[in-house]
Formats: sequence, structure tokens, C-alpha cells
Amino acid sequence: MPIYNYKGYRENSSSSKGVIEAESKRDAALLLKEKGILASEIKKSISKNDFFRSQPKSELPLITRELGALLSSGVSLAESLKTLSLDQRSYWRDILIGLKDRISEGSNLAKAMEDFKNLFPEYYINMVASGEASGKLGEVFVGLANFLDIEAKLKAKMKTVLIYPAIMFSTGIIIIGFVMTFVIPRIARVFEASNTPLPFVTETLIFLSTFFANYWILLFGTAILAGYAGRWFARNRRQVLDRFILKMPIQILNTLFIARFSRMLGVLFASGVPIVKALELSAASVGNRAFEEHIKTSAIKISSGASISSALKGFPHVFNQIIASSEKTGKLAIGLGKVASIYEDSFNRMADRLLSTLEPVIILIMGAVVGFIAFAIMLPMFQMERLIG
Repeated sequence: MPIYNYKGYRENSSSSKGVIEAESKRDAALLLKEKGILASEIKKSISKNDFFRSQPKSELPLITRELGALLSSGVSLAESLKTLSLDQRSYWRDILIGLKDRISEGSNLAKAMEDFKNLFPEYYINMVASGEASGKLGEVFVGLANFLDIEAKLKAKMKTVLIYPAIMFSTGIIIIGFVMTFVIPRIARVFEASNTPLPFVTETLIFLSTFFANYWILLFGTAILAGYAGRWFARNRRQVLDRFILKMPIQILNTLFIARFSRMLGVLFASGVPIVKALELSAASVGNRAFEEHIKTSAIKISSGASISSALKGFPHVFNQIIASSEKTGKLAIGLGKVASIYEDSFNRMADRLLSTLEPVIILIMGAVVGFIAFAIMLPMFQMERLIG
């Protein structure tokens, strides 16, 4: 979402300036009006280098860590934001300056961050609010930075698991499609000119090649339609899909969900966010609606007086046992951190094992296809050579 610099006046005639995130200038003006600011000037923040820079959210972990280090060193919040802005370019510089200006006007940081909800997630803002209330804002930012780093590593590992096989399959399909569409038809004409009876495998190959050559547009269109149908199903039947994912025999995604939920809940609870609110925020961050509904149901039970361990039934036994023990000793945040580490390590091992298994399987499948093509081409050549001999 675009960032706009603005200048204007408040209802008490005092001047105000800063930045705001909005879809358009008109939306920016309406948002400012809701805040009691009459804008006299609104300009979109533009940088020539924005195209070549990484996405703003990718820089959030580093900025969070630097802010935590500054605050833990005794630097004031306003001065910390100003110092960070000096090392940033257009996007983050404007954000940090805008936050500093709001702080200088008397707002708290969490309230100021609500103007940039696309950049600062709800759990992030809630943790900052808890840190401000407890006077441990520096520690909260350090904890947030650690959490964001771990979350980034998990996402990168998951992307590797999904993208690597997809790239290998796509490359193989493109190469085989090219061979079937352009190479095999030429070889087929040579065989036809020889008037030699062809083996069944060769006839099958020529049939498939002819089908590819004549109907590749239909096949391509079918693939696109299938992609759109899958996307529609994922959007409109998300609950069904998520329930199916939880019941899959391969538990890698379940492990990821538990790791993400445990880490988020532990960080939120350690930052002072109430347990029910922490559960709701953690549920929204998991990435599976069926899992989210289960956690929200648990939050309702806890708000009615149930213990955390009893409300979270349905999780693995190790999870339940550690949580029950930690709840009794009053060290729930530490217990959640231990659980998160266990399942993060388990997810990494499962991902590595899956990749190491998929690679030879994909190579074997591609080798079998190439072997079939080579065998179907060479067999009639051997027969022709035998006849000539």
C-alpha cells in the first residue's frame, strides 16, 4: 500500500505533519480527517531506488532488532526512531519519521503503528502495547526480532520444499514437451518413409507426439483452467482444504503449524499479552483455518475457566505434557519456547528428509520417460539394420 507524506492542521489549529498509509490521496485525506487532521498537502512518497530494493516487510526483522538494541542501551524511543531513519531510504525512512512525529505529539508507539497495519501485524502491535505498559519495550523488540528471524527461516524452508520439486517437474515437462512436439515428428517421417512395420512402443510414442503437436493449445488451456479451478477451490473451500491438510499422512505441515503456534503464543505471553488474546492472535498467524478454529475454541474454554493444557486437547502428547507441567510451575512462556524449538527442529528434519527423497524420485521418473523415448526410437532402427544386414 502506498505511503503519503502530509501536512495539515488539527482542530486546535496546531500544525501537524507525518506519513500515512492509504490506497489513494483521497483515502489518505479521509483517514486524516478521521484522526482530526485537515490536510493542506498530501504527496506520495517516491524513491528512484524503490524498484531495486527488497520488499518493506523483509526489512522488518532487522529494523526491529536495531530498535530493540537502541532501546535496551538506554536511548529514548523518539531518538531511537530518528537514529534508525537516518540509515533508511524512502519507504522505511518515512515510516520511522512518521512514528517519531506521532510519539513527539504524545501518542504511544502501538497506537502510531496502527496507521500501518499492512506493515506491522496485529500481534506485533499488541506486543509493543504490552511492552510499553510494562516498561520493557526494549526486551519486547529483541524478542520480536528473534521471533521474526525464526519465522523467516521456517518460511524459507517451506518455500524450498515447495519450489524445488516444482522447478524440476516444470523443467522436465518443458523439455519433454519440446521433444514430443518438434523432434519426434521429424523422426516419425523417416520411419514412415521406410515402410517398415513399427513396434508397439514406437507407435505409442508417435501417437503421443502427434497428439501433443495437434492439441498442445488444448492441453495448455486445460492446464490453465485447472490452475484457476484449484485457486478458486483454495479460496472458496479453504476450510475443507485445510481440514484435508491436517489429516494428511505426511505430518510436515502439522508440525509447521504447531511450531508456529507455539512460538507465537510463547512470545506474546512472555510480552505480557493476556492468554486469551494471545491465543486469538496466534491462531490467526498459523495459516490453517481448521487449526485456527480449534485454537479459538480452546480460547473460549480458557476464558470460561478451563486450564490451558486441558483446553488445548487434540495436540500431540509431548505438547500437552510440557504445557501442563509448565502451567503448574508458572513457566508457561518457557515451556512454549521449548515446545516450539522441538517442533521447529522436527519440521527442519522432515523438510530435509522430504527433499532428499523427492530429488531421486523426480530424477527416476524423468529418467524413465527419457528412457522410454530413447528405447522407442532406437528399437525400429535396430530392426531396420537387421533387415538391411
